[in-house]
Amino acid sequence: MKNPGDRYALQLLGTAYRRVGRIEEAEFALAVGEAGEPVWADPWTDEMLQFRRGFAVRLKDATAYFLAGQTAPAIALLEQLRREKPDDVALLSHLGEVYVVADRVDEGVRILEHVVASDPERFEAWVNLASGYMKQGKLDRARQSIDRALAINPGLGRAYETKALIEWRAGDERGALEMFRTAVRYDPRDVRALVYAGMVETNLARPASAIETFARATRLDPTRVDAWVGVANAAMTLGALERAAAALQHAAQLNPDGPAVKQAALRLQSLQR
Repeated sequence: MKNPGDRYALQLLGTAYRRVGRIEEAEFALAVGEAGEPVWADPWTDEMLQFRRGFAVRLKDATAYFLAGQTAPAIALLEQLRREKPDDVALLSHLGEVYVVADRVDEGVRILEHVVASDPERFEAWVNLASGYMKQGKLDRARQSIDRALAINPGLGRAYETKALIEWRAGDERGALEMFRTAVRYDPRDVRALVYAGMVETNLARPASAIETFARATRLDPTRVDAWVGVANAAMTLGALERAAAALQHAAQLNPDGPAVKQAALRLQSLQR
């Protein structure tokens, strides 16, 4: 890290450490990032930390790529780190997660199966393994994995979101909605779970609930196009055309060429005639 007092870099580094289970180092990096100044004063300590910083910088970069949706460079960096530390189950868990998100599911599942065999208490690996099994269509295995994760950490909102997606994929929309709501209860800022919940409420013909759920998502993340489209569609179902038009205006400003935006706009035009 060229400037150890760079707050943004240290925040990313703290996030990276947290993702691979290095909690003490995560807390340290986040604390220093908040202070905005280096705490290592003597050159000998700096020299001792050079190797760890080299690893940390690449881990930080990989996490930054992943959070930005750039999975290919994230995988390249994580594979490089894997060659250096092939037995680091925390690193392997993160790599497996990225593979699953990148839809290189078979590779991700193989890695994650190895991780949970080596460390059965690593709950985030069970969550990611459940996602991988779901993408493979192995819903029974997906359920077993997510239930194992929840048995280890019953307060993890993301695990309930994954369980909801599994139930939705299996056709149980009411069960999925209950799990999405549970996910939001544990993590009130989970915008994705809110959007999914709104979609399920729409499918279940509950427009009044859906519009409030989507609206809550837009307040948390005003750039979320699918949430604005959800508000618009629910408002049209309720006959609130002015609210629908306002929501669509937001959506169109963010993504005017989006298929869902165009479809909702056509629906609104037909209702306004």
